[in-house]
Amino acid sequence: MTTETPEKPDQNLVDLAELVHHDRGVRAAAVEIIRGAFHTLGHVRIVNHGVDFELRDRAYTRFLSLSQADLDAAELSQQRESWYQRGWCSLEREGAREAFRATALPPDQESRIEYPQLSAPNRWPDDDEAFEQEVSWLGQQLHEAGLSVLTGVAMGFGLTRRTFDRRVEGAPHLTQLARSSAASGVDTACLLTVSAGPRLLDGAGAPSAENESEGETAGEVPIVAYVGEQLEILSGGQLRALPEAAPSSGPRVEATHQLHLAHHELVTPLTHVRSDDVLRRYAPPVLAGTYRTKSLVDRGLAPASALARLGHRGMTPQKA
Repeated sequence: MTTETPEKPDQNLVDLAELVHHDRGVRAAAVEIIRGAFHTLGHVRIVNHGVDFELRDRAYTRFLSLSQADLDAAELSQQRESWYQRGWCSLEREGAREAFRATALPPDQESRIEYPQLSAPNRWPDDDEAFEQEVSWLGQQLHEAGLSVLTGVAMGFGLTRRTFDRRVEGAPHLTQLARSSAASGVDTACLLTVSAGPRLLDGAGAPSAENESEGETAGEVPIVAYVGEQLEILSGGQLRALPEAAPSSGPRVEATHQLHLAHHELVTPLTHVRSDDVLRRYAPPVLAGTYRTKSLVDRGLAPASALARLGHRGMTPQKA
C-alpha cells in the first residue's frame, strides 16, 4: 500500500522578510520556496510584500467609477496607436474585460525613441489627480515586491542579489487595472507579473464586502507573483511560465504589474544553465524589446507591419 505524502499548504508561500534575514538558513529556505514553486506551479504567494490594501481598494473603486463611460472614437484611435499599452483599453478578445494601463516608472529615453509604442506616455483621465497618484503608488509598490522576488530568484541561481534590478532598469513596466466578467489567465509575455489580488464585484459593480478578508492589512494577506516567459527562458526552463486562472466566480477587478527586461537586454538562457538542449529549445536569442513587440503582434494588439521594423533594414543609398 502506497502512502501519499500530504501536500504542504504553504509550499508556495514565501515571506519576503526572510530573504534579508540574518540567518543564512532562513534565507536559503525562502529562496528554495521561490525556486520550487516557480518550477512546479509557475507562481508564488507572497507575504510581507509592502502593498497597501487600502490604497489598492481606493484605486479599484475609482477605476470602476471612471470606467463606466463609453470610449469615444478618439480614445479608440489612441489605443491602436499605442498598441493598447496606455490609457483605457477595451479588450474583449482577452476575457471580455476593460482595462486601464499605465507605467508607474518612466522608461528611459532610448526606449522612448526606439520603441515609441511600448514606451508611450501615460494618458490619465482629465481632472483626476487622485487616480493618477493611486495607480502610480500601487504600481510602484507591486514593482518593489517583484524586485524582492527576483532577488530570491537571483540568489537561487548563485547570482548577485541585484542582478535583475540592473537588467530591468529603464524598461516600460506596465501597471494594469482590469474589470473582467470572470477570472482570466495572466499575460506571461514579460519577466514577472505581480497581482495585487482580485476583488469580486457585487450586483452594482462595486467591490463586494464578501470578498474582504478579516484582518486584511499590508503584508498579512498574500499577493501573487507569476513567472513570465522571459524569466523561463533566462532560467533555461528551470522556472516555468504556467499561469492558471482562478476558478471562475463572477465579475472581478484586479491590479497587476508586469516587470520587463530592459529593451536592450538579450532574452536568452543564463550562462550557467546553458546546454545544447537548452539552447536549441530557446534559440535564437532576441532583444527584449523585439520579444515584446512580437508578442503583441501575435495577440493582435500590434499590427503585423510592426514586424517589418525589427532588425536591420538596409542603409539608405547616399545621393552622389
